Amino acid sequence: MSTREELEALGRRAVACKGWRWIEGTIDTNGDVVAVALDNGYVEMASVAQPDGERYPPDFSMAASRGCLLELVRQAYGDPYIEAQPAVAEGLWLWRVSIRGDSRRDDFWYPSEAEALVAALEAAP
Repeated sequence: MSTREELEALGRRAVACKGWRWIEGTIDTNGDVVAVALDNGYVEMASVAQPDGERYPPDFSMAASRGCLLELVRQAYGDPYIEAQPAVAEGLWLWRVSIRGDSRRDDFWYPSEAEALVAALEAAP
């Protein structure tokens, strides 16, 4: 995942997920921090819209955005222990997100941490 177009496409996939929401610290592909927590508990969106009025997608090349994505995956599955880990599969280094529950066992293997997390969020109940 190296080109801007690929990053934006991955961000759009994430935003389309049922479990997606903008949370404090997420950074968009325009470089803006898109949410800040206010003292009254509300979240204010601080990002700039694109010329067509659409919001820029999250930028998962940024560690803060990947951390927010991980938190959304944990919330979607109700499991605070979910993590993304590098692992070897068939001789290749990939990122794995493992979901373990009472009736669920899924592993999401992808070349990048963000891709694995987005796939897990897409599959969330």
